[in-house]
Amino acid sequence: MRRRSTVVPILLTAGLAGAAVAAADTPGVTHKSRGVAPGEAELYGSYLAEVGDIDAARFRADAAATTRERIAATGWDRDTAFPLYRDLIASPAAYEGRAVTFVGTLRRVTKLSADPPRWESWLFPEGGEGHPVVVVSAAKPPYEDLPTDLTTKSPVDVNTDIEATGRFFKLYGYQAGDGPRFAPLIVAGPMRAYGSPRRPAVPDWAVYAFGGVTALYATWRITRVVGRLRPQRKAAADLPDEIVLPDEDQDAADPLET
Repeated sequence: MRRRSTVVPILLTAGLAGAAVAAADTPGVTHKSRGVAPGEAELYGSYLAEVGDIDAARFRADAAATTRERIAATGWDRDTAFPLYRDLIASPAAYEGRAVTFVGTLRRVTKLSADPPRWESWLFPEGGEGHPVVVVSAAKPPYEDLPTDLTTKSPVDVNTDIEATGRFFKLYGYQAGDGPRFAPLIVAGPMRAYGSPRRPAVPDWAVYAFGGVTALYATWRITRVVGRLRPQRKAAADLPDEIVLPDEDQDAADPLET
């Protein structure tokens, strides 16, 4: 017997809550619902096929264009960075099928399948206020310490900074320890490690002159990073082990129970 889909509230802190709703511009996609339903599978599969052989530079350029368009559409004119994550959560229809780039901390990796290769990564992006992005990719995430004999559907907790560009699929619902939540799900091309840019060498006198300043900065930086990682670690503990894929007994996205 097939189950009927109902609309239930999905909770997210900082005012990012709402009900599961069908995407207006992408027929068959239901935002804030759990899993990839059979009605969504064709679109999901087309994104995976596309990113398997995509021009990464062009993809990143498309993502930059998406951000510029949203800056213009929202009238964002502040000196601070555009709040991409919050804007996507607030206006998912504006991002449906569009390329987006997130930079942040990779916290969990799961090998979904070996043939074809499928990976699931949970990324905590800059500006995400401690909330994650679900990244599905055909390419292995750029984390050197992943076990070479990693079995499928065995999540591995990691901690490394990456950049991921992908096509936004939908807001993906999942069950956390404190109740239902949701996160953007993107289908990504090859991800890349993200590090600080190299700085030019400085003379020895500058090292001594600024040694005290550097020590103070290092103390502030460590405090800031630890403070940033605390909500990530708490949220990472609540992440589901895998993306829920379609099955023949389910004909709609399965909303979360409250």
